[in-house]
Amino acid sequence: SSGVGFTLVSTPDVKLNVQGGPAARYTRTIDGEKETSAAGRASMSLRWKIAPTLSLSQDAALYLEAGDTNAQSTTSLDTRLLGKLKARFSYDAQYEDRDIIGKEPLDTISRATLVYSF
Repeated sequence: SSGVGFTLVSTPDVKLNVQGGPAARYTRTIDGEKETSAAGRASMSLRWKIAPTLSLSQDAALYLEAGDTNAQSTTSLDTRLLGKLKARFSYDAQYEDRDIIGKEPLDTISRATLVYSF
């Protein structure tokens, strides 16, 4: 994809970026079918330092094309525990409107993770 991006908010505690533009999508299915199509893409990235030891981030992307719209979003909350050790709570959502037998259009997953920074 290509496009243009803007920083809508840029402060010491909050940063919000958005991007958008045209995209070419190449899909190869499990049964070997191949398809290339034109699409539009939009994305956003948010970073918010809520407190010295607490931060929120969100990354999301949307692809629009005839007959197949996909969206993905990841939201996470990080809190510092001790030194370089953090706890992260995250929520991922993926949406695909293409009809696939036996598959729901929305997949979600929640995670609790310990993160150590080197």
